[in-house]
Amino acid sequence: MDREEKRKLLKQKQKVAERQRKILEQLEKEPKVEVIFQNLEDPVDVEFTYENVKRYVLKHGKPVTLPVSVLKHLSSLKYPVYKYEVDLQTGQLKPSTEVAEYRHRFAFMPTNVGNLVNENLEQQEAQA
Repeated sequence: MDREEKRKLLKQKQKVAERQRKILEQLEKEPKVEVIFQNLEDPVDVEFTYENVKRYVLKHGKPVTLPVSVLKHLSSLKYPVYKYEVDLQTGQLKPSTEVAEYRHRFAFMPTNVGNLVNENLEQQEAQA
């Protein structure tokens, strides 16, 4: 590896580190919501790393405090449920390639909505 390649690689690593630092700062500044986590696919715990920056462990049925952006991300995750068609010759159901619906993977029940509202009001008053 020559000097030019090393310099490019170092510059790329610095950009990635800066991006991760900014995301981590944003997560720390964001309003947090305490929710009870439910895994709708399978009642097991879930571990994941958000934006390759921060690791979360969510225990099924247990309260957890999460930033709003993490909640939005997890709430957007869905999986397809496919339709079934009746085989006219045999009368049996055959899976179709057509999607009948999309189901959410996770559910969240807020436990401190009042605190979040009060925090937002305080932030808006401070900005005014």
